Amino acid sequence: MGRNKLALPLFNTTLGSVALKVALQSNLDEVLIVKRAEDRLEWVDSSCEVQFQSVTCCDAHLGQAHSIVTGIKAAVTRGADAVMIMLADQPFLRMHHLNTMMEVATRERIQYIGTNAERRTQPPLLFSKEVFPDLMKLEGDVGARRLLPTLTGMSLNIKESREAYDIDTEEQYTWLISQQNIP
Repeated sequence: MGRNKLALPLFNTTLGSVALKVALQSNLDEVLIVKRAEDRLEWVDSSCEVQFQSVTCCDAHLGQAHSIVTGIKAAVTRGADAVMIMLADQPFLRMHHLNTMMEVATRERIQYIGTNAERRTQPPLLFSKEVFPDLMKLEGDVGARRLLPTLTGMSLNIKESREAYDIDTEEQYTWLISQQNIP
């Protein structure tokens, strides 16, 4: 977009804070923000500031795999049993979906649980710790989705396709601010 989309104003907060608040209100044990070195987190709503930890990915400019690796390393040091990879630009994501993913993960012996939107698995993605070594091998601008065909898992349907909608362009942002029913 040519600017920090997470800092874009959205109904008394910022685009990034909308998804962050959903994560913080969910049953996640801990929320980590993987950020670029230059990101001072000015986009984070003041009501969220003490509820998460941030880790810096110094090579984020090399692609999204580097951010994933940084996040997995931080999770390993914290003794995580699983990691949920979320996008901060998904303003329609619901806490219920995140909690359902975690509930299914505790019942099923699978390596991942994804989000099924329009017949495609996408974030949020929850990975068991047995997948951490594979996630740490990702390189470049490759996301975790490329591992899915080699893993045992499932994708949960979302209630509305817009829950998985992410904001990547000015046109999408313009459409988003025209919506009146953001949580």
